[in-house]
Amino acid sequence: EVSEALLVVEAEDFFTPRRIEALRAMVDAIESLPAVDSVVWIDRIPITNMFGVGEPLIPPNGSQPERFQASKRRVLDHPLAVGQLISEDGATILMPIVIDWFNVESDQDCTTQIVDAARESLRAAGAEEIQVRLTGDVPLFVAQTDALHRSQRKFQLIGYVLALVVTIALFRGVSAVLIVSSAPAVAIYWSLGLLNLLDHSTNTLTNVILPVLVSMIGLTDGVHLMMHIRERRAEGVSQPQAAKFAVQKVGLACALTSITTFIGFGSLTVASAQFIRDFGEACAIGVVVSFFAVVTIIPWLSCTWLGRRVHEGHSGDLVSRQLQGSLPFVNAIMDRPRFVTVIAVLLTTLFAGISLTLRPDNVTKNSLPTGSEMYDALVHCDESMGGIDTAQIEIRWPENLAADNPRIYRVVEQTQRLLEKEPSLQHPLSLCDVMETFPESEADPATRLSLLELLPPPLKRLFVDGPGRKALISFRIRDDGIAKYEPVFRNLENEFAEITANNPGFEIKLIGEPVIRSRDLYQVVLDLAKSLGVASVVIFLVITIVYRSLRLGLISIVPNLFPLVFTGTVLVAMGGALDFASVCAFTVCLGIAVDDTIHFLTRFQQSRHLPLREAIRSTYLGVGTALVTTTVILVLGFGTTMTSELPDHRMFASMACATIAAALAGDLIFLPALLVCFPGKKNRLPSQADLATSTRSTQLSDANRVS
Repeated sequence: EVSEALLVVEAEDFFTPRRIEALRAMVDAIESLPAVDSVVWIDRIPITNMFGVGEPLIPPNGSQPERFQASKRRVLDHPLAVGQLISEDGATILMPIVIDWFNVESDQDCTTQIVDAARESLRAAGAEEIQVRLTGDVPLFVAQTDALHRSQRKFQLIGYVLALVVTIALFRGVSAVLIVSSAPAVAIYWSLGLLNLLDHSTNTLTNVILPVLVSMIGLTDGVHLMMHIRERRAEGVSQPQAAKFAVQKVGLACALTSITTFIGFGSLTVASAQFIRDFGEACAIGVVVSFFAVVTIIPWLSCTWLGRRVHEGHSGDLVSRQLQGSLPFVNAIMDRPRFVTVIAVLLTTLFAGISLTLRPDNVTKNSLPTGSEMYDALVHCDESMGGIDTAQIEIRWPENLAADNPRIYRVVEQTQRLLEKEPSLQHPLSLCDVMETFPESEADPATRLSLLELLPPPLKRLFVDGPGRKALISFRIRDDGIAKYEPVFRNLENEFAEITANNPGFEIKLIGEPVIRSRDLYQVVLDLAKSLGVASVVIFLVITIVYRSLRLGLISIVPNLFPLVFTGTVLVAMGGALDFASVCAFTVCLGIAVDDTIHFLTRFQQSRHLPLREAIRSTYLGVGTALVTTTVILVLGFGTTMTSELPDHRMFASMACATIAAALAGDLIFLPALLVCFPGKKNRLPSQADLATSTRSTQLSDANRVS
C-alpha cells in the first residue's frame, strides 16, 4: 500500500509507559476516521524469526518502565525501524498513513482532520508535550493549492487596484484608464472561453501564467494605442479619426509583438511533456486573442461617450514632462554612441556568461508556503529522517536462478554497498537488512532467503518478488533538488553496469517516483530553455523580415537579449535555478522585452523622413511615455507579489520586475546609441572629412553669392 500522508511525531523520549500508551490511543483515533485506511508505525513491525513469535519490539501497556527503555534499544537497532519509522536519535517517529479515498469528501478529511484527531487524542491522554505535524504527497499538494488560490486572489486584487490608481495618476483621467484596462479584462475572458470552447486541456501552469501574460501584453499595447488617441484628440481631431489614426500608427507594432510572442509560446508545442505543450498552445491562443481585443475594444470605446473626454489631462501628463526634461540625457547618449554601444555589448556578454551558469533544478519546498506547518515538517524530515521521498533500485535475476540462490543475495549486497557510499542517499533498506533480523545461526544465505517466506506478504513485497524474479532496495531522498541528485543517479547507473557485467543475466535499474519525477522535471526545464533559445532566433528573423532590414534585426538583439541575461544574473545572485517558475518567467519576459523594442523601432521607421538624431528624439518622446508608463504599472503590480508566501511566486515576481526595468533601459538607452552607431546608408553620420568638405563648399558658395 502507498502512504499518501506522513504524520511526523516529535518528543524527547517516546519510550515511557505513558507516552507509548498515548501514541497507541492516538493511532486508534486516527484509524477511526472514515478517510483513513491504516497507519504504519514502529509498534506494528512484525516479529521476524523462524516461528513468528517472541518478544515484541515494544511491550504492552502496563509494563514496567525498564522494559520500555530496553525496547528503545531494540527499536533503534532494528533495520526496519531506524531511518524508516524512527530517527536515529529516537526523537522523531514517522507514521505513514494510507488514505481511504472512497470516504474522502473534502481536502480537510485527509489533512486537518487527521492532525486534529491526533492532537485531541494526545490532550485526552495528558501527553500534550508530544508534537504532531502532517506532511507527505497529499498534504503538501493541498497546502500548495490553497496557498496558490489565496495568493492569486490577494495579489490580483492588490495589483489591479494599484495599477488602476497609478494609471489614473499618470493619465490624469479616469476615462482613458477604463478604456485601456477593459481590453486586457475582455482578452482574459475571451481566452478562457475560447479554450473551454475548444475543449483545450488546462493545467496549473496555464491557469497561473495565462491571465498574467494576456494582461501584460494587452496593457502594454493598449497604453501605446491610447497615447496616440489622446494626442490626436488633444489636437481637435474627432473621436473616430483619432481612433483610426492610432490603429494605423500602432496596429503594425501590436501585430508584430503578437506574432513574435505567439512564436515564443508556439515553440513550446515541440516539448516532450504534454502539459508544457498544452501551456504553449494556450498562451499562443491568448496572445492572438489579446491582439484582437486591443485593436477592437479600445478604438470602439474611444468612439463612444466614454471616449469624449479621453484627452483631458494630456497636457499635464507627468511622464511626458519628465521625458522632455531628459532630452539632454538622450543627446549625451547620441554624442557618445560608440562608448554606450560598447558598454551595452560588454554588459550583455558579461551577464550572458553569468546566466549560462544556471542549471535545471526543482525543489518541492519552493512551491510551498514558507513557514507553514507542512513546510516545517518537510524540512524537519529532511534533517532527521533523510527526507520523505523514497526511491528504489530494482534488481532482476535470470530465469534459471531460483529465488533462494545465493547469487541474488550477493548482487543485492554489492548494490547496497554502492548506495551506502553515497552520502546524499539515506538509509538504504534491502532483503540483506531484513535477514539480519533472523537468528544468527542461520548464516547460509540460501537458508535465510527461504525464511523470507515467513514475512507478511505486504512486507515481503517491499524487498523481493520471487515469481517476478526481482528484488528491491529502497532509500530516502532529501528535498535538495534534482540538480543535486541527477549526477548521483548517473554515477550509480555507471556502477550498476560493472556489477551486471560481472553477473551475466542480472539487470539493475533505478525506479520510483522521485527518480522519474526528477528526470521528467529535468527534461521539461531543458525543453523550456531550448524553446526559449529557438524563439529568440525566430523573433530575430521575424523582425528582420518585417522591417526588411538585417541591420535593424541585428541591432534589436542587444536590447532584446539584455533584459533576459540581466534577469538571469539577478537569478544567479539570488541563488536561484532554472525551475518551472524561472523558465516561465523568462518566456513571459521575452515577450515584454520584444514588445518594447518593436514599438520603438516601428515609431523610428515612421520618422525616417527626419534627420537621424531628430528621428530618435521624436521616437524617444513619442514611445518613451508609453514605455515608462507601462513599466511603472507592471513593476508596481508585480512588486506586490514579492510579498507572497510562496517562494516560487516571489522568484517569478523578482524576475519579472528585473526584466521589465532592464527592457526599459535597453530600449531608451542602448537602442538610441545603436541606431546612431549603425545608421545605415541613408542616415550614415558624416565623417570629419565630409564635414570639412561640406564646410569649404558652403564657404565658397557664400563667397560667390557675396561677389
